Amino acid sequence: YREIAVFGGPSIAFVNDGGTLQADGTLGLCTMFDVLEHVAAEDRLLRDVHRVLRPGGRLLVLLGTGWGIAARLGISSSAARPAERGRELATALEVTGFRPVRVLAEREGIIFVEGFRPGS
Repeated sequence: YREIAVFGGPSIAFVNDGGTLQADGTLGLCTMFDVLEHVAAEDRLLRDVHRVLRPGGRLLVLLGTGWGIAARLGISSSAARPAERGRELATALEVTGFRPVRVLAEREGIIFVEGFRPGS
């Protein structure tokens, strides 16, 4: 695994399979910017993020869909159009237990989604 310091805050240890060694319910916020499109076991990573967020914790995901400039040039490898991928991601977060889930923005091949771990 490798350890990453988070802006002077606690460090988070990531293991090679996409999981984390972070203790349950210890984070208030998790951000994933350009991460999920590179993870083979997306569902496993989302379950682990849900586990480490405390009740009321927030997940922010910024996802490139491959439908930006690459699609315009005809070199996109993504099979899903942005709106489809946004719905797929929102559904994946809901299945994992995040509530509510909102697609905040979709533009130029980028999707921004948030979900909260239920609780007070």
